[in-house]
Amino acid sequence: MTPPGSIAQLAAALSRGPVVATGATDAWIALAAGRLRATGPVIVVVPDDERAQAMAEDLAAFGVAERDVAMLPAVDVAPYAEVSPDAATLRQRLTTLAMLAAGQVPAVIVTSAVGLQRRTVARRELAARTTRLTVGAEVQRDATVAALIAAGWTRVPIV
Repeated sequence: MTPPGSIAQLAAALSRGPVVATGATDAWIALAAGRLRATGPVIVVVPDDERAQAMAEDLAAFGVAERDVAMLPAVDVAPYAEVSPDAATLRQRLTTLAMLAAGQVPAVIVTSAVGLQRRTVARRELAARTTRLTVGAEVQRDATVAALIAAGWTRVPIV
């Protein structure tokens, strides 16, 4: 469907299956995603993470609550590069992937083409290795240490 005519036409096309709509402005995409989220999850793929962040802001302008939008950012380094990726980017990416693995599908997922293509941990593995820690909650230290070791962390003495 290129370019989209109206949101009603897009909704009709979506009722027949997945749709790739191109040629729309970012504002139109945000408006459409905001309206279509009531019919099921919407995935918005934009060219880069900068546009993805702008899309999240556009969605908010059209009344989509921040809690209903999940960002899936691209990791900013190659898999075997000698530098570490940005911690905030990894945290946001893993938070979204963990939500999806747990079956908590947000109304709108916003990602870049690179973020969508990036290989990641299998859903079953991610779900099995996800532990939610919250401020003020009591944690079983030995169980937490065992879970971290099972996930690949190494226990070392304090320096």
